[in-house]
Amino acid sequence: MTGLLRVDLHRTDDLVRLRERARRLARLSGLSTHAQVSLVAALSEVTRHALRESGRAVVEFAATAADGGGPLLTASVTDPGHASKSLHEIVEGSGRADGDHVHGLLGARRLSDYFRIETATAGGTVTVGMRLPIAPAQLTEDWRSSLASEMTREPGASPIEELQRQNRELVAALEALSRRTADVERLNAELAETNRGVLALYAELDDRAESLREASVAKSRFVSDASHELRTPLNAIISLSGLLLDETDGELSEEQTRQVAFIRRSALSLVEMVSGMLDLAKIEAGRVELRLSLVQVADLLGAVRGMFRVMVPEGVTLQVEEPSTPAALVTDEGKVAQILRNLVANALKFTQSGLVQVVAEADDQNLHIRVADTGIGIAAGDLDRVFEDFTQVDAPLQRRLRGTGLGLPLARRLARLLGGDVSATSTPGTGSTFVLRLPLAGPPSPGAASTAGSEVLDV
Repeated sequence: MTGLLRVDLHRTDDLVRLRERARRLARLSGLSTHAQVSLVAALSEVTRHALRESGRAVVEFAATAADGGGPLLTASVTDPGHASKSLHEIVEGSGRADGDHVHGLLGARRLSDYFRIETATAGGTVTVGMRLPIAPAQLTEDWRSSLASEMTREPGASPIEELQRQNRELVAALEALSRRTADVERLNAELAETNRGVLALYAELDDRAESLREASVAKSRFVSDASHELRTPLNAIISLSGLLLDETDGELSEEQTRQVAFIRRSALSLVEMVSGMLDLAKIEAGRVELRLSLVQVADLLGAVRGMFRVMVPEGVTLQVEEPSTPAALVTDEGKVAQILRNLVANALKFTQSGLVQVVAEADDQNLHIRVADTGIGIAAGDLDRVFEDFTQVDAPLQRRLRGTGLGLPLARRLARLLGGDVSATSTPGTGSTFVLRLPLAGPPSPGAASTAGSEVLDV
């Protein structure tokens, strides 16, 4: 590494000469105006500290490729005084030094692209540097020699000119600082206004949330009351239509019999919908009672087999398989039966031929009941939609067998209420599989782990 320039300083007044030469060298090296000012300011602070400690300093300028981060223009300030051996401690904040000088050294480190301290028993060297805007390949001895020659040919500025330049830089810096201060004040005002807007938005959101909670409670109450009121006339319609069909043999014409049967089927569908809406409303209102008891899985599946024996369509086989080893779980048997009724009825409804299979398997923590069919299947994009209230997938068979769209949403909500879940996989044209998962130890609620008797939880 070839030195570019050496400056010996013996008094503080020599700093003016050093600043002038450092500025010229930085400008000839191609540094930007900002980089020139930063280098000169950092060098001044380091040199002032050295002069204060020992009364003299040596500054050597060089161009180097140190640190592997591109070429650097460096200025190394050597202080032959004994006090410089504590430079590391001063910069790190643990050494003793005058406050202004500590801030000066810290400022020099912040202003520089490169800052290094080398200490010895009799003094130390502080090197500051800025990145040169040239490629590493351009940093040759010829480039250094040319730069050194230009420094000797170009006349230097007088001390008065240098002081005037410093004053102009100071005024420019103050103006820039004033603009930055104004920008900060403006941004602070905008931030305060934004914070007020955010607080107002949060308050509005709280009001909206409270309104939504009240609306949800009112909706649940309305659905519950309406469902109760609708059940009575619907049950009357079902009973009377049943009497007409059972006790009027020969008194109704074929067309009348067909119409009464249609009335009965419509009333049964409405009752199913009303029951589903009532159950969903109870769940949303948190008023579902869980009656926990020890349930044998074999008994649960046996009830499913008996319930659907006469409801299996022609051409479809219902196969119910019990676990290979006896299993039991703590749960609400009525709610689980309701979930399985919905899943199995759905599978039978959309399976025109083939197999509907109900298989139960238990692991260490959960019971998995899989309901698989060979029906019409569900597209991947519709798998999540089938668990939304009143939603049905559009398909030819679906259009012919319209339902309420409440069975699967209700099954999932009841399963989650019991501490489990319902998931689905499907392939269009091949079939669907719905899996009911239930914890063997019961829902994660206080007292839910009881394994004997019956317990009521107001959830």
